[in-house]
Amino acid sequence: MVCRLEKDSVSVIRVIKGLDSYGITSIHKAGDGSRFIIGTDDYGLFQLKISDKGDDLTRLPNHPEFNSLKVQSITEGTEGSLWISTSGSGVIQFDLTANSEQVKSLKFYDINSGLPVMMLKLYFKILKGIIGLDYTVRGSLCWHPIH
Repeated sequence: MVCRLEKDSVSVIRVIKGLDSYGITSIHKAGDGSRFIIGTDDYGLFQLKISDKGDDLTRLPNHPEFNSLKVQSITEGTEGSLWISTSGSGVIQFDLTANSEQVKSLKFYDINSGLPVMMLKLYFKILKGIIGLDYTVRGSLCWHPIH
């Protein structure tokens, strides 16, 4: 559903078919604002293109590994990379092409990259190169990814 917040209500502008039962956890505006990267609880990542011709909901091409992620949050880093925190798959960093249609570069971070756990709830950048993460078991941590 695309909605508009009013003073004391929410107005439904239109319904986007295909996401109604996927448990959306995060939405991030990409590129010129006509594209969105959408994270779900069990069905991974989608991209949505909104135009006057209609809405186009698709998977990110050539990345089936994104289709079953349990996405917790999507955040844009200071260099423009998208950071995806997940429940069970660690952290994923990727860059989109200039038109925001495809993944240009991709990195997965897990226990082998220095993450103490794989069940992450939230990502936020606190200093250049240092990342703050909340995780479900013990609280928060600061992490410097190994590239």
